[in-house]
Amino acid sequence: NPGQQFIVCTGDNQEGVFLINLSNLTFSLISSQAIKSKPSVSDDGSEIYYVGDDSRLYALYFKKSLGIYEEIVLDQDPIYRNVSISKDGALLSVLFEQEENKIHVYQFATKSWHVFTLTNPTTTSGVATSNVRYADFMDFDHSGQYIMYDCLSKLDRDGGGTYLYWDIGFLRVW
Repeated sequence: NPGQQFIVCTGDNQEGVFLINLSNLTFSLISSQAIKSKPSVSDDGSEIYYVGDDSRLYALYFKKSLGIYEEIVLDQDPIYRNVSISKDGALLSVLFEQEENKIHVYQFATKSWHVFTLTNPTTTSGVATSNVRYADFMDFDHSGQYIMYDCLSKLDRDGGGTYLYWDIGFLRVW
């Protein structure tokens, strides 16, 4: 991408959101909010989304005329665990605090939510299992068509008991 290069990060113990200018290595505090999940940034850097440690959904929008980010609480309900914005800023995906095998995706153009149920592939062609407990980390690929996610899955053993494992999945959302 043309333009300056920046890194968005959080401080020790996930306190605050910082912007690091890579050309002069300056750090700027853009939010003092403690966060629960890593910040997700649109490709042009104009939008940053994150879940605060209060489980609310936050956004930082760059105000070009002022040269600063404005922080907004997008949803006051304390129900979120993670968020990711597509690189082009067209889609926003969220995970709720409650364990569920779903990823919720908001499409800004249509102002609508879509819910995708997560499954795991099996060795049998065309067959998927519904043993996903919940997704944890997620991020859009550069095309904005796929979400890569890490999920906890559970299998019941034939002799009793369960087997828990983490797996990486890809979800085609458009």
